[in-house]
Amino acid sequence: MNDFQQEAELLKLSFQQMYLQKGRDQEPHRELHAANLLESESEWCTRRYVLMNLYPGEVQKPELKSWDWKREAYFATGWVYHEKWQSLFRLYGNVVLSDDNRLPELDLTHFLPGENLYFSPDAIIQFGNEKYLVEIKGINHDEYVGHPDLYEWDESKVNGYRLVKKERKGIVNATLEEAMKLSQTVYKAVIQANNYLYFTDLQKAILLIENKNNQDFHVYVMERDEELFKPYEFRVDEINGNTYMVKNHGLKMLSDRVCHSPQDKLAQQCPMRDLCFSERLEEVKG
Repeated sequence: MNDFQQEAELLKLSFQQMYLQKGRDQEPHRELHAANLLESESEWCTRRYVLMNLYPGEVQKPELKSWDWKREAYFATGWVYHEKWQSLFRLYGNVVLSDDNRLPELDLTHFLPGENLYFSPDAIIQFGNEKYLVEIKGINHDEYVGHPDLYEWDESKVNGYRLVKKERKGIVNATLEEAMKLSQTVYKAVIQANNYLYFTDLQKAILLIENKNNQDFHVYVMERDEELFKPYEFRVDEINGNTYMVKNHGLKMLSDRVCHSPQDKLAQQCPMRDLCFSERLEEVKG
């Protein structure tokens, strides 16, 4: 490695550290946000959010690892897509104003006191006689347009694979139901938008899906779906119900721990890990 290559590597590490520092400087969330409801079943922990309700002052930021710079970069890039579209809506779209007519509904944070829940729709716009909630997502090129699967498994072949020319469908050529199966990003966007429709009491949502490679975009329109909403409504009720039980009947009512030890992968990312595994909780539960 010559001097310039070594210098370039040092600069790259320095730039990665900028992302890590940005992540460390952000304040941890001390409340339940609607985005948290989208966690997978394997990652969901009611106990975490109950402890956050009961002990907001003990919320901690999980330590960032050296490789976490990439996740911070991913989040920063996602914000760019949102800010671009929200700026366009602000200048040229018919953006709905907040209930007090003071602020445009562009990433505006709402609070539902009955559910003890925060949520922030990307946008709410008026088009014709209809109000639409807008959910913005960027996806990679292959998911957007599709691509050929050149190889597939075939047990009859010696090496296990055979060459094929099978085109994988992209979301741009798919119905919304198909797109949800083709793209995890679209699937989560549908869940998020559907939840927000119930929180805002709106009927329709726009899914604005942008190709990260060339800025082409696709629009889906969806109506709210009660069956799709029920599992997430249950999660909110479960958190608030258990919070109520602990407040009124003590820590012995606290929901069970999901992780087996503080070293579990999920525990290492948990803002309540130290409290969750503390002796004072163990003594009560025991």
